[in-house]
Amino acid sequence: MRFCFLMVSLLAGCGGAAVPGSVHFELGTADILGDGFLPLKGDQTLVSGAQGGFHIWLKYRAYGMSGQTVRMLETARRDDSGDLVRKSPLLEEQVGSAGDEGYFEEERARPGFMCPAPLGVKVRDQSIHFEVKFMDGQDHPLDKQGTSVTVRCPSGDGQEYCEKVCSG
Repeated sequence: MRFCFLMVSLLAGCGGAAVPGSVHFELGTADILGDGFLPLKGDQTLVSGAQGGFHIWLKYRAYGMSGQTVRMLETARRDDSGDLVRKSPLLEEQVGSAGDEGYFEEERARPGFMCPAPLGVKVRDQSIHFEVKFMDGQDHPLDKQGTSVTVRCPSGDGQEYCEKVCSG
């Protein structure tokens, strides 16, 4: 019986599935209004912000946690040069209990501001690596997630302005 339990436990950890009791975060994005949860991959169209800048929606799902404060540090760098595009202040959020789906999801996506880009750092049409470090309330590491996407200006209204302010 003990051997069977050990084998089932080992097999459950294979194939990329989360190990029961472990903490894991999934990085994502949202629709143009900041709703829903979509994969953060491939081409990502910049969203126009209220103050004339552009951003990418960022959102996460937390597995294996409930009722705990999470601290997050977000960075975005160009893949080719490593140039820093953005670094967030240390963010705090309360993680709630997992729902029927097995995870807690942020209610609303957060804007990851990209443009106006730092002086001399072109953002549009570039591969940008987003990385989020997740820590507990005492800054002990919980997980680190990262992905690279190609940032694109929206077509139509605002395209010319986006191309200007997202060119460094």
